[in-house]
Amino acid sequence: MSTKLGAIHSFLSSGCVPKHIRPQSEVLRAEDFGLKKTNGKFSRTIWPTLDWWKVFGDKQLNLLVQEGIANSSDLRAAEARIRQANAIAGSVESELWPSLNGTAEFSRSRTSLYGRGNGAWSKLYDAKISSYFELDIWGKNRAALKAAIGRLKSKEIERYATQLSLAHSIVQAYINLDQLYSELAIQQEMLETYKSLLELTRQRYFADLDSLVSVKQALAAIPATRAEIASLRESLELTRNQFVMLVGKGPDRGLQIEEPSINYADITMVPDNLPAELLGHRPDIVANRWMVEAKSYDVRVSKAEYYPNINLSSFIGVQSLGFSNLHKRNSYEFSVGPALSLPIFDAGRLDSNLADAISSYDLAVENYNAGLTGALQDLADQMTSLKWLKERLKERLKERPKEQGEALKTSQESADLALAQYGAGLVSYLQVISTQSVVFSQKLLLSQLTSRGLSLYAQLNRALGGGYSPDNLPLVSDISSNLLEPRNER
Repeated sequence: MSTKLGAIHSFLSSGCVPKHIRPQSEVLRAEDFGLKKTNGKFSRTIWPTLDWWKVFGDKQLNLLVQEGIANSSDLRAAEARIRQANAIAGSVESELWPSLNGTAEFSRSRTSLYGRGNGAWSKLYDAKISSYFELDIWGKNRAALKAAIGRLKSKEIERYATQLSLAHSIVQAYINLDQLYSELAIQQEMLETYKSLLELTRQRYFADLDSLVSVKQALAAIPATRAEIASLRESLELTRNQFVMLVGKGPDRGLQIEEPSINYADITMVPDNLPAELLGHRPDIVANRWMVEAKSYDVRVSKAEYYPNINLSSFIGVQSLGFSNLHKRNSYEFSVGPALSLPIFDAGRLDSNLADAISSYDLAVENYNAGLTGALQDLADQMTSLKWLKERLKERLKERPKEQGEALKTSQESADLALAQYGAGLVSYLQVISTQSVVFSQKLLLSQLTSRGLSLYAQLNRALGGGYSPDNLPLVSDISSNLLEPRNER
């Protein structure tokens, strides 16, 4: 008895996976980059919420993001991919259960008069129910199901990554619109100032207090400013047109967008270091991680193909040459028994399939590693830019910084004084226009820094994952163990 069991065990384990076909890539870990856990302190203060754009306090922006998410073709395509992956997972799961089929056949035949028969006619009735069940002792079907589930999770998370990208694009376009409105207001103020200067210069000219050169200089500044205003208005219309695609509506929707009323966000909460938790908060990284998990199970499926496959099949039914005998006891038939198959020669098919699965796994790993390093650089860039912007801006997004506020105040006082002295004939036109230029340069600088701060804040929210938080994340150790199954490799 023991000899028979030993022979059976030897036969069942005779399938061998070639040892030389191995993965060439390794999944990077947080510690490979020197990232440290923050014990939750980082998440309470830095991680954005799912509706992170609401921090800007603009109802119109909130509505635009809402419309964009509701009308996005990219999101609908992502949802279709989720349904497709879910259907595939359901199909794969069915392989874990027995199948049951019913058949009914009828045939009428005649034998040859000159052959073995006598030219007689006959009718054959056959009806049966058959079943099939694969034992899956090497876990091939279970691994295939886990691979399908991994792909499903990857598609689900890709959907959120698509939504995050869309929301960021809408917010960034809205910030650009806000900056254009701000610069347009400054240019219009400049135009009114230059018109007043032109009128004052003409009065001084007719009073023989100034030269025609000063009048020409004052006049020349107006067309240039008007040209800049026209350019800004063009940019405003082009920016409005971006929302046609972003929110999925016609050109009239862009025309309905009013001047933004952003409540300048607090960007002082900038992390001092890169957190290890970033790996679980970036949807693109998590989606790639699940794809690595799925590909590792594909390798496990390919390895299981080398081992014997055992299934149970059975049927029960009735068969009769005449319909009148079909219900009789002796017309019943049945069969039940196991079937075992083992690959002996396949001209390298299994080796090629395994090499393909492992190459796909390596590709998924490298995509994940590249995405991870790119995400770390992305966040590091935002942190660096925000840090130095704070040095320049000094919390401008909450209230004007002391340095910039004093600089603008001093410039304005100097310009007002120069204008008064110009009216009294104490300074030249060039001195007046010089002081006015400094004022408007300061205002434009503040506008640009404010817009830059808002953009960096939006980019930081995107770089931190936009409020995404996964339920779980495949462990590197689990992924590695999948590459070792089945265990009896040579």
